[in-house]
Amino acid sequence: MREYLLNAGNGSFLYDPAVFMVEDKYCIVFLTSLKGIAWAEIGGAEYGAETLGGLVRSDLDAHRIFVPAEILNAAGAYTVCFAPVADRAPYFPKSGNIESLTRSFRAPGKNPTVKAYHLCDTHTHVTQPTKAAEFYGEDTDLIIMNGDIPNHSGSREMIMKVHELCQRVTHGELPIIFTRGNHDTRGAAALDFVGCTPNLGGDFFYTTRYGSIWALLLDCGEDKSDGHKEYGGMVSFEGYRRRQIDFLRRINAQADREYLAPGVKHRVAVCHIPLFSDWNLFASDIYSQWLEELNKMGLEIMLCGHNHTTQFFPDGADCGFGRMDFPVVIGGTLTDGGYTGTALEFTDSGIDFAFTDSEKRVLEKYSVKLKG
Repeated sequence: MREYLLNAGNGSFLYDPAVFMVEDKYCIVFLTSLKGIAWAEIGGAEYGAETLGGLVRSDLDAHRIFVPAEILNAAGAYTVCFAPVADRAPYFPKSGNIESLTRSFRAPGKNPTVKAYHLCDTHTHVTQPTKAAEFYGEDTDLIIMNGDIPNHSGSREMIMKVHELCQRVTHGELPIIFTRGNHDTRGAAALDFVGCTPNLGGDFFYTTRYGSIWALLLDCGEDKSDGHKEYGGMVSFEGYRRRQIDFLRRINAQADREYLAPGVKHRVAVCHIPLFSDWNLFASDIYSQWLEELNKMGLEIMLCGHNHTTQFFPDGADCGFGRMDFPVVIGGTLTDGGYTGTALEFTDSGIDFAFTDSEKRVLEKYSVKLKG
């Protein structure tokens, strides 16, 4: 049993927790005004604080708790706990009283239709994107945040825009698919961004499942070569992109455990920068190999952002280094006084989606059929 000796008061939580999907787990992330230790309690069990070499991290004010998806799905609720550390003494260190927040959680249900909303390129704006994401109201099942939620990572305050938007849209009660955008890599707090968001050891590429939906998350990093003067020698994405070639090859090599696994009906890729963007031609040797592997997966759709527009490209489009055998949606943009995102319904026959704005108006509607 932990011993908590000091009364540190309440109110250390800055925002509601955010529940992100990572592989077969959820990554519950929350920020606190003080540094200390954190954990989650679900169904009477405790899911541990972050550790480093067997030591519980007490130097953090951004906390990430990984829990098995099946556990949280079954429980339908979770509690995050935090205790500030007053003195990490060599003997008998002292922590403050426990503070906690409990939230219900909407796990994948039996309804064959899943309603999701896609946000990207909100660039620190919160109010209008939130209004757009309320398109389905209480029927929303899933939120997709596809990069450039802050305008940059120049400060912790900018990064907090991610958690402010998560709070407004999900209240800690809905799962989120999250990708990193290129503006998220820029600024003095870009390294801090990694600790405040879901990833695997700093990698923002992996697969995950929401019921019948299999999702592939990719990360282009930046939109120009590493040596571009804009980056001042502070990025090294070429090797990072090349590692994703091997990642994609491994997925295809074990397709029976990925997009061909029992229960998978929909196959979706999520990546901030579209493959066919002119921005990516500088790395066509890498992206052509991405495309070769992606074309093997029978993707229903690829969701992108970056271009600050809403567009639909049916499968068969030429991306500059090959044919894309899957449709692409560029799905979010700020408008004059508003925001337009993408509402998606995953059904037994495919995906129905629409570009909708912060007034909940349907601007354009499309459908793609389920692939065998």
